[in-house]
Formats: sequence, structure tokens, C-alpha cells
Amino acid sequence: MSGEMAGALKERIAIGVSGAGDAAGAAGDPVFGVPVWASVESEPPAMGARGERLAAPARYTIVMRGEASAKVGDRLQWRGERLTVIAVTRDPLRPDRILLRAEARP
Repeated sequence: MSGEMAGALKERIAIGVSGAGDAAGAAGDPVFGVPVWASVESEPPAMGARGERLAAPARYTIVMRGEASAKVGDRLQWRGERLTVIAVTRDPLRPDRILLRAEARP
């Protein structure tokens, strides 16, 4: 991993794995693993964009090391907030990192 990336990962984020279902088959709350280092930046609100609600949830761009196993729909825990991954991008030219977009959801 490059020194540039090591200095940029200043936040701790836990990735949630779906919990086992209960006896009725309902999915449980996610079980969060050991937090990993990441870089988190808030995205500016998309005012006036088509299809966006006026009170759209906060969105974040997150960079993690390439071995992170996050996928679309996974839950993340960061600074007491629960985020949901809405996009995952892996750049073949930079296999040491993964780029996530996530939004705050209850």
C-alpha cells in the first residue's frame, strides 16, 4: 500500500454482515465486524436533481483498502451513524483501494 493512502485513512468504519434470521425467517440486524481504516468525505446535497427528494439522506464517498469486502446493500457503522452502501467501484489501475458511495439510513 502506498504511503499516500496510508496517511489518508483516518476514520474507522465497521462493515455489517447480515445477521441470522429468527425462527420466523425474518432477517436479523447486521453483525458488525472489526472496524477498518477508511477515508470518508461528505458529498454535497444534490439540489434540484431529478428524482431526488427535498430531504434526501446525507451521502458519503468512502475509500477503503482493496481487500475490504463491502458490497451494495451492506450496512456500515461510522461515528455512531448507520450507512447503507449504494455503489461500489474497483479501479483495476489501483487494486489497493475500493471506492464506496453510501447514504445515511435509519
